[in-house]
Amino acid sequence: MIALAHTTAFLFVCAVFLPAPLRAQDSELERLRAQLVAEHEARLQAEADFAEALDIAHEVAARADATLMGAPTQRVPHSESIVYVDQLPPGVSVEDTIRFESSDDRGWLAIMLGNDGLSVPLNGQWPFPMRTVLLDGVTTSLFLVPPGSTGYVVPSRLSYEVIRIVRFEGSALSASGLRFAGVKFVRNAWARQPHGRMFTDSGFLRSGGEVDAVKAMLIQSRPLVP
Repeated sequence: MIALAHTTAFLFVCAVFLPAPLRAQDSELERLRAQLVAEHEARLQAEADFAEALDIAHEVAARADATLMGAPTQRVPHSESIVYVDQLPPGVSVEDTIRFESSDDRGWLAIMLGNDGLSVPLNGQWPFPMRTVLLDGVTTSLFLVPPGSTGYVVPSRLSYEVIRIVRFEGSALSASGLRFAGVKFVRNAWARQPHGRMFTDSGFLRSGGEVDAVKAMLIQSRPLVP
C-alpha cells in the first residue's frame, strides 16, 4: 500500500513538473522562429531599399547626361555600386561593407571596385551633386565623396584583384573644378577579402604607369557632344 502511494506520488510529480521544461523549450523555439522571420523581413526590406536607391541613382545619372548634352565635356560612366556617405546601408553591418575616407580635409574621393566604373555616392537617397574635375586637360564630371566624410559600399563580389581609391584636390566651387591628385591601389588579401575593411587615401601615387592607366580608364567615356 505504501509502495502504491509512493508510485502514485511519483507519477503525479512527473505529470506536474515534466511538461514545464517542454513548454519552455517550445517558447524558445517560437522565439527563435519569430527572430528568423524578422531577420528575413529586414533583409528583404534592405534589398528593396538598395534597389530603390539604385534606380534613383540611375535616374539622376540619366538626367545628368541630358543636362550635359552639347557641352564640351565628358562624363565617366559609373558602376552599379552605391556608396552610402556617413551612414550604413539599411540592414547592413559594418562587417559587410568597405569603408573609405580622406586622410585629410582636402581630398575628394571616388572608389573603383575591380575594373568597374566609379561608384555613385548617395546623400540620403540622392547622389551628391556632380563635380567638375580635370584629368590631363580633359574636363569631366563625377559624383565624389567630399572631404571629412566616410563612404560605405557593399561589395558586389566576395573578392577583387584590386580596389582603387581615386583622389581629387582643389576647390569644387572654382571654374577649373577639382584636379586629379592620385590613386591608392589596394591588392592581395586586402582586395580579395574586402568586407569589413577600412581604407584611406594615405600613400596614394601621383604618377607612374598604373596611375596613367587609371586616368585613361576615367577618360575613356563617350563624349557628350552630338
